[in-house]
Amino acid sequence: MFVAASGAEAALLSPWALRTGNETCWARYALSDGSQVCVPKAVFARWLKQDAARESWDRAPGRWKLSRAGMGRTPGERSRIWSVTGPPGRKPSRLASFVLSVEQVREWSAEHLRKRDPWGVLARLAVDQRTPGGTVDLLRLSGFVHVASASGIHLYALAAGANAAAAFLLLFCGWSPQGARRASLMFSIVLWGACWTLGGMRPGMLRPMIIVGLRAAARGVGARWAPGAPLVLALALDGAIAILRWSQGAELAPWAPGRWHYALAVGGGLAALEWVRAIERGPHSWRAEALAHLAMSVGSWLATAVWDAATLGWVAPWTPALSLATIPLYSQFLLPAALLSCAFQILGWTSAAAELALAMGELSGVLIGGLARAVWWGGGLWVLAPGTWIFAGVGAALMVGARAALRARWGSKGAILGGGLVLLLLSCSRLVSTSRAGNPSFPLATQVVQRDVGQGDSAWVLSPGGAGWVDTGSGRAFHPARILEEAQRLGVGRIDWVLITHLDEDHVGALPGLSRLIPLGCVRADRLHLASERGKELTRELGGQGVMTTYRGCVPYQVFQPRPGGSSSGNDRMLALGVPLLGGGAYVNGGDMSASQEEHWWPSLRHWLSRAAPRAGQGAPLVLKASHHGSRFGTSEAWLGRLAPSVIWISAGPANPHGHPSPEVLARAQGLGISVRRTDLEGELSWVYRQGN
Repeated sequence: MFVAASGAEAALLSPWALRTGNETCWARYALSDGSQVCVPKAVFARWLKQDAARESWDRAPGRWKLSRAGMGRTPGERSRIWSVTGPPGRKPSRLASFVLSVEQVREWSAEHLRKRDPWGVLARLAVDQRTPGGTVDLLRLSGFVHVASASGIHLYALAAGANAAAAFLLLFCGWSPQGARRASLMFSIVLWGACWTLGGMRPGMLRPMIIVGLRAAARGVGARWAPGAPLVLALALDGAIAILRWSQGAELAPWAPGRWHYALAVGGGLAALEWVRAIERGPHSWRAEALAHLAMSVGSWLATAVWDAATLGWVAPWTPALSLATIPLYSQFLLPAALLSCAFQILGWTSAAAELALAMGELSGVLIGGLARAVWWGGGLWVLAPGTWIFAGVGAALMVGARAALRARWGSKGAILGGGLVLLLLSCSRLVSTSRAGNPSFPLATQVVQRDVGQGDSAWVLSPGGAGWVDTGSGRAFHPARILEEAQRLGVGRIDWVLITHLDEDHVGALPGLSRLIPLGCVRADRLHLASERGKELTRELGGQGVMTTYRGCVPYQVFQPRPGGSSSGNDRMLALGVPLLGGGAYVNGGDMSASQEEHWWPSLRHWLSRAAPRAGQGAPLVLKASHHGSRFGTSEAWLGRLAPSVIWISAGPANPHGHPSPEVLARAQGLGISVRRTDLEGELSWVYRQGN
């Protein structure tokens, strides 16, 4: 199959679809020219219904969207549509027919596994089906790395478990030890291959099997296999791929971080397993298996924890415990059951296949939901101060350096003691993290950051007494890794307060996810908004996380109330915030307030400015967040003339369908000589106090 792109033809790098879960880009394919093709769900569904014996890729109906890597913020650049082309009349190959058949099974399995599982973990492991909204990213950052990523550890555990189970059954049935060993090995390889195929044959999932294969080859020729060899080989393998990509002109920035993380997890886990095997040289037993599993869980976490602390500034301390709880259940029960449901579907046992897939998806959802709530309740992520990663590095170095002494004195308990030492040092580093906990006072803000959340609103407000948010952006804009990067950069480990101006999705959609990611002190919203059905649902959800919601207090700055009466919806009932800035300035954020509400607020705002920030706009900055992403129904000329802001910040998405910001608002600002800054053109906007400036 070929795709016309800029007058040239680019071939698919892989026939397997990357399943994003987004209906406008349901299946994504990488092309040889560095582009990516997004296939909408409707088009992909029509292609799946074709007869593999008659139809081919080049006859897929509809048009596909082409998006290029490294594209900037030029409006409309992502919306170009390219036609699917191909050699006309060519008979589909056996590969095309095979791919179509597998994709049909993957689509069916993803639909049934996700129907009762809001987390989508089993669907991700079984058929590589993504769940939009940042759910998997949140789980991965909270410590569910092995079941929320494609490291391949789960397939290795599946093959190892299948090998042991098959060998036991064959020996029980009277097979010779040699025959049982060969047959069980063949069975485990076939099972692993089937799961890898359903998972889209992602190359990264081959890491564990490649390392295990190299180990077997080394042992077969009598070569020495050092305990640290798996870690070295995993890093060397990904390093070689990185060099190859760089030599071909590919960008490494979006590729390298995640791949190094997976390589460290796989290499560290297998290296720890080798160390335990070197210590435990006795006969095979359940104790040895349990210790091996523990070693893999702790070893993979240690390698990645040092990397995360050094490069990102956070650590997920519950990762080893979560690996111990989830990997055996998924690799030995849930994943084989999901594979069995696919086999039932292929055999035509549709009803049994559907019931089995639905049951496994529901069980996976209950398991992950329960563990996630327990982890978030206990503090699922530690945001560390810059430099505290050294504690983790020292701890890991001590464990490696003391290995000989620990082994000589305590045997297999030495590895466990070393892991406990690292955990202890990490706990000490947690005590010196820069969490801004404590009761917030009414301090002057030292920094305000208007976050880049696309077509939505969200801002950081930082002061010596605490950190807070004004709105959270939409659920679609909830990116856990980005939020944690911002928190680390700003030196924040806790958000003391959140003000919700109103309950529109683009202002409050990310709040439930945020409450699970970073400790929140309290959330304030309008009284009538909280009394609405959506407000009650939000209150229940946040209450389950131990976060208080209220319509008064909480926020340590001036909150302007909406006009009395009126409905609980619409832009005429909005909370607004006034923040005094260190140095005499002020920041004013009114959410999506309308022109009529601007009129209502002006007397109160004028009084507050005269008292809290008398120099704002007169030698000190007065920052105004434009209403409703720069809509023409707010930020009126009368409002701008009275307030006289130094600068207007507009939070809007690039090339959004609403035409925000409005040309009328931009013209008003230009006519009054007011500077305008926009997130759709500049990204994140920030005001920072510096001594003397």
